[in-house]
Amino acid sequence: MHTLPRLGVGLAYQAPLAGLIEANGDEIDFVEVVPDILWTDRGPGAVPRHIDDEAGIQSLSRIRRRRPLVAHSIGMSIGSADHFDLAHLQQIASWWQRLRFPWHSDHLAFHLAAHAGQQINAGITLPLPRDRASLDLLIPRVREVQRRVPVPFLLENNVYYFDIPECEMDEATFLNTLCRESGCGLLLDLHNVYTNARNHGFDAMSLLAELDLRHVGEIHVAGGMELDGFYLDAHSNSVSDAVWSLLEWTLPRCPNIGGVVFELFGSWFETVGEERVRADLQRLKRLWSQATPHPMPAPGPATTDTAQSAVVTASSAGVTAEKGNSQAFQTALARLIVEPEFRDGVRNDGDAMLDASLAPLERTRLQQIARDRGVDMNRTLHKGFRLGKLRTLLPLTCALLTNSRLAGEVARFWRLRPPSSFYFLPEALEFCDFLQGRRIRSRYLDEVLAYERATLALEQAGTVSAAPQQVRFIHDPAILLATLARGRRPR
Repeated sequence: MHTLPRLGVGLAYQAPLAGLIEANGDEIDFVEVVPDILWTDRGPGAVPRHIDDEAGIQSLSRIRRRRPLVAHSIGMSIGSADHFDLAHLQQIASWWQRLRFPWHSDHLAFHLAAHAGQQINAGITLPLPRDRASLDLLIPRVREVQRRVPVPFLLENNVYYFDIPECEMDEATFLNTLCRESGCGLLLDLHNVYTNARNHGFDAMSLLAELDLRHVGEIHVAGGMELDGFYLDAHSNSVSDAVWSLLEWTLPRCPNIGGVVFELFGSWFETVGEERVRADLQRLKRLWSQATPHPMPAPGPATTDTAQSAVVTASSAGVTAEKGNSQAFQTALARLIVEPEFRDGVRNDGDAMLDASLAPLERTRLQQIARDRGVDMNRTLHKGFRLGKLRTLLPLTCALLTNSRLAGEVARFWRLRPPSSFYFLPEALEFCDFLQGRRIRSRYLDEVLAYERATLALEQAGTVSAAPQQVRFIHDPAILLATLARGRRPR
């Protein structure tokens, strides 16, 4: 990988952090933005497909006048066997034309799969088998990204709450091979490494020692939390001592690195507090200024023995190459997350629930994964993600319903409309129709629900020529909506 411009210390953009980012402090050298949160994806076939958030873009333009911006996308799903979303890639290319970020990145994972002619969106990043077949899928896609967006492209090592059993390669070998053969760089998320090591019981330092750190273009650090016996990559806290130790060892050994980014979800900013965030940024600045990259010797030519051991690390366990069905495997994997009945069927009936086209190894893997507690954690995260999107799109309606009532209505809605395919705007509109059909007795709900549904319908239309939406209010809409927007219940 080419040496990146050395930007320094970055902070991941979130709206609640805008004040800190736009302040005059010297803790931040650049800002990393997830562009996907600043547009609405209306789904395949929609024209236009993406609607940009103009207010968000204006905020980024103000930031860019003072600090460089780097893009870190979440929507590419580069590992999806079913298809490669070129419309999403074109959107990234359009944003590069606008913002001219010096590099960009996405996640080494998939979240989109196909089932019964529709798309399943797991809403979370799911792991890929560390096999030659995955590399053969990824490498041409990386090259297409590089062709369309002419700046270095990095892929982030994934966090996983269950692993794919019996892979051909260990994680370090897989990452090294992908970077070497595709030319992409590695976004080394040290909190992901720490989270996986803690949940799966391996030594994080041993993994880092096996990585070719010349491929690292960026490092992520973050904090997390515990839930149901797992440690989560929740971006919910300051950086832990264990992650600081990993960073102190790793950073000087990355000769081509462009920056280190602290990730914190905006919803946790008030809890963590600006003082602790600034303290972590200042510590990152000190480490960055002290880190003199160690010269990394180029690896010598691989012998036949080392080449074989690098690619087939599980041969002693009897793993042999076989022709599988990656699409069917990913569909089943996503269904284990989003469809509890399917998960229970695979747990109980095993083979009978699985597609006949799956290879024996794929069937064995799915049966083992179905019994893994990590699937249940992914299910919990999937539900939280999906509910969070409804809260974002229908904030006033959700504010009127109590938390318990909202949870109950959402559970009924999901039973009637499982997420075989959802883009968030259409699902929010469907949820509005569902609530209207429920005829819930609430003094203001009908008015607020109709107003938010009309707003979403205009947004979905995506054009100034959309048909006007009329909403009948019984109560003064200015007072009612303003009260709810301030987080207070009307009286």
